[in-house]
Amino acid sequence: MFLKETWTLVHKGLIKSCHAEEGNKFALKGSLVFNKNIRKNSIHAERFYVRHTTFDRDHALNRVLYKTLNLITHLAISPETLTDVQVLLIYFPELKDIRVNIRSQAKKTFWTGSTGDMVRQKPDIVIEVDRVPKFILDTKWKVINNKPSEDDLRQMFAYNKLFGTLQSYLIYPGEYRAVQGEFYDIEKNGTCALRFIPFLKEGRLSHYAIDYFLDELLKS
Repeated sequence: MFLKETWTLVHKGLIKSCHAEEGNKFALKGSLVFNKNIRKNSIHAERFYVRHTTFDRDHALNRVLYKTLNLITHLAISPETLTDVQVLLIYFPELKDIRVNIRSQAKKTFWTGSTGDMVRQKPDIVIEVDRVPKFILDTKWKVINNKPSEDDLRQMFAYNKLFGTLQSYLIYPGEYRAVQGEFYDIEKNGTCALRFIPFLKEGRLSHYAIDYFLDELLKS
């Protein structure tokens, strides 16, 4: 589904935006930054330190799609899917990379006593984008309907506050579906959604559903 939607976006045209650029150029384009030009090019008369506006596809959303496609090439996928991804990548210009890091069992100090004893909280997974925590994932190996326990919600609320994130997810086993949810004062405390993920396919453990879920996160 992700590849199909990406193809649709490519056919419609990737997002373009204006952004400022500054640096040494061999042609006078835009406005000359006099103080920096004197400091950097006193012995390089052939160069100009300029500031100008560029209109191109180096947009944050395009960078997320580009990063996701590159990540997919490292997954255990069929040769046909790999070819599809590689063809898609041809349509993307060279874009600035975004750093996506998945940390397992990252810890934060939750309470410190006067004796020096500490209580730490550690979600199952913290996903960082450009080294900044963005998503919290915590797996719960129990069967529920659509309502998590108060203890689980309190835990995710604490994770959002401790790690400075606004999006957390409780992961349960089950047929793939989503339940959205938010904490009070959402702008400060964020959300906590439920994701039900089938970990079995044809009676065997499968990573397909979790890979699909991670793709959803990275393009959100």
